[in-house]
This record gives sequence, structure tokens and C-alpha cells, in this order.
Amino acid sequence: MTGATGRRRSKARGSTRTIEHVIGEYLKAAPARRRREVSASLELLQNCLNGYAYQSLGSSDARLFDRLFNAKGSEHREYCGIFGPEKIVPELGQFFGWFLIRKVMAQPRDLEAVIRDTRAFVEWLGEKGYITRRAAAEGSALVEQASGTVPRAEEAAHLLYQHLQGKAPGEPEGLIEGHFCITRIEPGKLWLESYEGGRAVLGPFPVPVAVTKRLAVGWEMSGAVGRVERKWVLEEVWNVYPGVE
Repeated sequence: MTGATGRRRSKARGSTRTIEHVIGEYLKAAPARRRREVSASLELLQNCLNGYAYQSLGSSDARLFDRLFNAKGSEHREYCGIFGPEKIVPELGQFFGWFLIRKVMAQPRDLEAVIRDTRAFVEWLGEKGYITRRAAAEGSALVEQASGTVPRAEEAAHLLYQHLQGKAPGEPEGLIEGHFCITRIEPGKLWLESYEGGRAVLGPFPVPVAVTKRLAVGWEMSGAVGRVERKWVLEEVWNVYPGVE
């Protein structure tokens, strides 16, 4: 049967121009001397989308994803093999602000390269008409924000790690582990809001001035804090999240 039923069946199999397709098309057109680096950057984007983007799907898309992702053999599809490029921009905040920080071990300069490659890819999607002008503008704004914050966050995390490696030994009291929001910054001092036990504001925490120059109020940190001789200290810092949205 043709008509509406045929269209429903076609839609139920996912997009005919998938994220995988447009990435492949983009890489074919990339300069040969940069193709490997660009491919590595876009592979990270694909990994983020395939691993986590399903969590934000609406009910109908979620049902489609579940059916095709759980299919056996040649019918199996990953997220990027189901949905089209219109799904990319809404996930860039998670890609820049969480995935690159939490899941990728990279130096700030490497993160800068990934962000640059993603910028060029998003601009190309807009030029080809694969995403709307509005989506392209939103993507460019997210890339711009990420380029100014993600490398700084990674630099701050590295400096904090070095700082804590050289701290004097001590057994902190009232250890709190988890995520914290930076609520106040002064040169060499941080105040953090704990998401545990009533969202109390803790601090000040002494840190190198070079760290506070790179951080911003509203960013988040994960790690452990406590008190030594009634003074708040950072015991561990796992990651610094700049919050790209």
C-alpha cells in the first residue's frame, strides 16, 4: 500500500540522510592533509551522540531508537545511523561541556582543535542546507562559547591537580564528595556550593591565583573537599565543567 502508510513505514526506519552519511560526505570533501585529524574530531562527536544523545529523545524518537538499536544483525543501528543532522546542534552543549571534559583525555590544545573542526563541520551543514539557518547560528554560538571556556577549564583542572600533588599531608574532616558549583571567586580563593546535604556554600578554598584566573562563577567542579584545622581544603579535583549551553 502506498500513501500515508508507506510514508509512516519509511519514517519508522529513521532518516534517509543520517548523521553517519553527512559526516562521511564531509570527510570525503576535506583536504587530504587534514582528513585524519578532522576524522578523529568528528569520531569523538559521533561517540558522544551514539553513547548519550538518546537520553534527550522525545517519546516517538525514543521508540524508534529502541527498536533499531536493539535489532539484531544487519538491522541494528546506532544513534548516528538512525537520525539526521538536525539532531546534532541540540547535543553540542553536552559534547563540549561534559563529554570532552569527562570522557576524553586531552590537552587544551587538542580540545581547541576538536572545537575548531566541529565549528567548520557545523558551518558546512548550514551551507549545504542540512540544518536550518537558525540551527547553524545556534551551533556557531555554542562553538564560540566552547572555544573560550573548555580549554580554560581543562587548564584549571590540570593546575589544580598539580597543586594538590604538592600539598602537605593531612586527614580532612567531614569529607564531602561529588559535584560543586563555583559561587564566588577572589584571587587565590574559591567558594563552592555543595549539591550534597542542603546545598551549603563552603569556603574559602585556597588555590593558586593562576587557577582563579581561569575559572568563572557558575562553572562546576567534581571532587572531594573537607576541613583541616577548621579550614576548608580541596582534597581531590576530578574535573572542571564550564557549562556550555
